[in-house]
Amino acid sequence: MKIFFVLFFFVITITSLVISFIAIFQILSNDFKDSKIKWIIISMIGVVGPILYLIKGRKYIVKNNSSNNFSEPQNLFSVKGYYLDLIKSLNKYFKVLFLLSISLIVFGYMVRIFNVSFFWESKQFGYLSLIILIVVFLRMDINKRKDLKIKNTFSHLVFWFLLIVVFLKHITLIIYPSSDAYKEVVNFINTNKKIENEFGKVMGFTILPEGSFQKSIDENGSSGIAVFTFIVKGENKYKEVEFIIEKQYNKTNWEVVNVE
Repeated sequence: MKIFFVLFFFVITITSLVISFIAIFQILSNDFKDSKIKWIIISMIGVVGPILYLIKGRKYIVKNNSSNNFSEPQNLFSVKGYYLDLIKSLNKYFKVLFLLSISLIVFGYMVRIFNVSFFWESKQFGYLSLIILIVVFLRMDINKRKDLKIKNTFSHLVFWFLLIVVFLKHITLIIYPSSDAYKEVVNFINTNKKIENEFGKVMGFTILPEGSFQKSIDENGSSGIAVFTFIVKGENKYKEVEFIIEKQYNKTNWEVVNVE
């Protein structure tokens, strides 16, 4: 019953977000008979705001029928007009993927808030897909500015920064599982009595693209410290758990020294 309640609440939340997104876009991209700032704020107020916008706010919209074109000189110097045109040029698949990404993020937080044991990885999938979409949008921005011969230093910086972040974050999902520290955590999850008492029988686990790993080797031997975050999935509950693992010079194996 809990999962149905969460799904119902999820649908309401996503519907409100979609209406708020549409409302803000419509208010900004058209003439408006009332205060734009006031109605943008109203449209962002939970479920009530979108309803008020549908009932009253959208009546204030004055459709702007003049075509906005990137090649028109007057738009070359308007940042607002430029980005509104760029957003309008996005195809429906991009917009659907954007809303899906937001939905996955919201769903990921909701299952945590209501402690529902279902698809906790949705938050990570949502953030990853959202960042990828932002990178694609920035690439479009860079190409369009290049065609219009407009400087785009900021877009270049953010584009490469996000690419590096995505690469570094997710390359860990390839590196970490091959480490002895990871294997020690897996063994700890499957055999530790405190884990079993809290979670019940462990049904599975997922490592998240977070944490850190350091290892050094010198004449004294090897040592290291790692911090991994897992979604531990038990019969009783799901939970994000942070494991701190150490390897000391005088010991052969890695050991879990703290669980948070």
